[in-house]
Amino acid sequence: MTERTFSRLARGLGPLGVVGSLLLHAAVLAAVLRAPLPRDAVPPPAPRVTVALVALAPSPVEPAPQADSPPSPAPAATQEAAQATPDPLPVVPPSAALPAPKPRPVKSAPRSAPPVPAPVAAAPAMAPGASTEIAAAAPVIPEPSIPGPPAPVHLTAPTFRHRPAPAYPAQAQRDEIEGTVRLKLLIGADGRVAEVSLLRSSGHRLLDQTALSAARAWVLEPAHENGTPTPAWAEVEVPFRLTD
Repeated sequence: MTERTFSRLARGLGPLGVVGSLLLHAAVLAAVLRAPLPRDAVPPPAPRVTVALVALAPSPVEPAPQADSPPSPAPAATQEAAQATPDPLPVVPPSAALPAPKPRPVKSAPRSAPPVPAPVAAAPAMAPGASTEIAAAAPVIPEPSIPGPPAPVHLTAPTFRHRPAPAYPAQAQRDEIEGTVRLKLLIGADGRVAEVSLLRSSGHRLLDQTALSAARAWVLEPAHENGTPTPAWAEVEVPFRLTD
């Protein structure tokens, strides 16, 4: 018998049928719950519960009640205050006013004498011993020594060991040219002529060149300074004379 059949019977029976239908449904539900579940049956998953947080609107703040204004004073208190006010003092007429006191003469203070400047203490005189100590502490500068006379230097002039006469140029002999040539020689410590220059010409270029060439080949005795050979300058004349 199905549930639909029970519902029809309940409607036909009236209120008693409704109660009986409810009891029958409860018995069927209890039998179903007590029946064992099959082994292969899988229990349905537990339903998920979703919780939503809803922010509540703040409740309106009620304004604080205004303080009551102080009660106005009673008229009786105003009258008492008016009675407590003292009466004004009587006004004195100008004629009865007291005379003003006469000013007292002010005595002038005596002029103070100008301040006397304090005497300046004289610097203490230096004791003789102190000046002696300062003088003794000063450095002593030695007087410059006067150099003595220089030692005498003994010099000897260069001399000719052998003075060969220069060859008389043939052209000058044919032209009968004569003259004297003056030369300046630098003689080294070995006696050889290091430099030669023309001091005075003979007036003929041919004779001057012949004298210069001959002087470069000369060998002299060098000059000596305190017995030591030293270079020195010397002047030499070279004459060119024709003989009969």
